[in-house]
Amino acid sequence: MDYKQLLSLFLPEGLLDHFDIDHIEQGKEANGLEFLHIHLTEKNTLPAGY
Repeated sequence: MDYKQLLSLFLPEGLLDHFDIDHIEQGKEANGLEFLHIHLTEKNTLPAGY
């Protein structure tokens, strides 16, 4: 299973139809909490019918 398939389980259904994953950033905040930032880029396509 690649990262796109894995993320599709956590992201709202259909979101990756309209956005590309730009990059993923993982780290730790100053207070010790870990984070995972998923940066998306909107696809430049119009829905059918427009």
